[in-house]
Amino acid sequence: MKLVADQQANALRPADFRARLDWVTPEPGAGLIRDQPELIAPTELAAFPGRGGILMYALNAQGERILDTPEDEKAPKKKRRAFVPPGSSSYMPSSGMPQPGAAPKDESPEDKKRREAEEEKRRRAFAGKVEPPKEKDKAEEVEDPAAQGPWKEETRGKRWIVITGVVNNDQLKKNYLLALKNPAIAYPNYKRLDVERQTLNSDGSWTEWAGIDQAKNYEVLDNLPEIDAEYVPETQRPAALVDPLPFLRAGYWTGVHVARLVPRDVLEGPKDATAGGMMGPPGGRGGMSMQGPSMGGRSMPAPGSGSMSMQGPSMGGRSMPGSGSMSMQGPSMGGMSMQGSGMGSSMMGPGGTAGEVEEANFTKIEEADLMLRSLDFTVEPDTTYRFRARIVVVNPNKDHTDVNPGVDVSSTELLGPWSESTSPVTVPADVVSYAQSPEQVPRRTDLVSFQVIKWDPGTGQTVVKNDTRGPGEIVGEYGSVPMPSSDGGGTKPANIDFNSRSVVLDTFGGRPRIPDIGVERTQFEVPAVAMVVEPDGSVVIRGQARDKADAVRKDMEANYQQAKDDSGKKREAGAGGSRMPGAGSMGMGMSSMGR
Repeated sequence: MKLVADQQANALRPADFRARLDWVTPEPGAGLIRDQPELIAPTELAAFPGRGGILMYALNAQGERILDTPEDEKAPKKKRRAFVPPGSSSYMPSSGMPQPGAAPKDESPEDKKRREAEEEKRRRAFAGKVEPPKEKDKAEEVEDPAAQGPWKEETRGKRWIVITGVVNNDQLKKNYLLALKNPAIAYPNYKRLDVERQTLNSDGSWTEWAGIDQAKNYEVLDNLPEIDAEYVPETQRPAALVDPLPFLRAGYWTGVHVARLVPRDVLEGPKDATAGGMMGPPGGRGGMSMQGPSMGGRSMPAPGSGSMSMQGPSMGGRSMPGSGSMSMQGPSMGGMSMQGSGMGSSMMGPGGTAGEVEEANFTKIEEADLMLRSLDFTVEPDTTYRFRARIVVVNPNKDHTDVNPGVDVSSTELLGPWSESTSPVTVPADVVSYAQSPEQVPRRTDLVSFQVIKWDPGTGQTVVKNDTRGPGEIVGEYGSVPMPSSDGGGTKPANIDFNSRSVVLDTFGGRPRIPDIGVERTQFEVPAVAMVVEPDGSVVIRGQARDKADAVRKDMEANYQQAKDDSGKKREAGAGGSRMPGAGSMGMGMSSMGR
């Protein structure tokens, strides 16, 4: 009896022995339990500052596009009442002519019955219930809407830092195959690129890592009438990981392409017999594929692209896929890449099951290395930053039950590890001066020649002027310089305020003679060094040896010279708004293209 009582007190509960997963019918591939793929961090991350004038749609205070109304159409438009369907209680004919359904003055009972039947038939033709308008709507008059523009365009000066990098797509595919066991779906479904930055404090410390205000960046990237040329093939530029290049009316792109991913023929720059120099990017007006601006999203085909082929988005990513002839890479079947179309291929490779068709329906990229690019338009002048990035992918195990314990099946996306940070990069002040050389004049040995570079936020133009100053003097003053243009009208003289508001405290350098030691006494040059008080009260050392080699200074100087050379022709999108390596007078090496 005691044994029975003990068993009753500790009765076994069937629920404790229930299998964690429901029994399923064995299918091909059963037993291959899925795991979570290991994500990797981007590499070769580089950052470079730039400034210029971007062609954008003009926006009002609410961030909405402004209608572009020609001068002869600015008169008040004719008002009209809101549409009211015939047959509703508030329907009023627009003239004195008899209207369908209107009751004549002398109407027989048979005619009235026939008319009411016709009205009932007409009401049933409307989809949905016809509600009488509210009292406010009856009296309110609305303007004739212009649904799709045209939108007003303007050139807006913008500062930016471009961040480029590379993701090893080949290694990710191997990690996915190891985790998911199925070659048909062993591809990362890229969703977006996350970028964070730190800011250098005045005491030399760095702020905490913080995300970039992407809403402000989208104000630019989502309102682009035109985009600029790309040099990296579109198969290595997934739309979810690469920001489009706005068309610059002033300035040039630097560091926006990863050089080792650019085809060799573009790097070498085939000669154009008509231009006598480097050709533009392949297909600038024809077959060149470019990521375009979006209507509230991230990426759409450029206007007039015709047969342009585009990378589609990752599911839930930053861009919507194109339509029509857009081509997408399908999954691999026995090592051979299949080409799908439309919204991605749904074909299955070996080991695929019917239940996996839906999850395989996304763009699959076969390339070994992919380019990453993010544009940060929220940077401030005379400020130093550094950046890091990570990829975000769609979770391939979302809502799956055939997974190992501990695998995340609830999250819609997976976050990769953060990359190493970029080197510090400084956005130049709107007026900045660089020491260039010692300047000697009669009875003066304390003068230094400065190169003063001025950027106009209104137009986006950069201009350069040399100025010689000594201790106690302010670097820069009003002066006339050739002002570039983008309309083909050539350069025009313009008076520009180059006042940097920086005061020279002391200088060093020059061309002294060597001491008299019994040999011929010749002059040698000591590089110029200037101690300068900046507008914020800080004291900085400007040295010729460092300033002459400064990559950002050389880029701004080259931009100005290139803009003057190009002022004789109208600037158009796709004509090479970004610098190519080895382009002769452009003077840009491969390092200036991100790597």
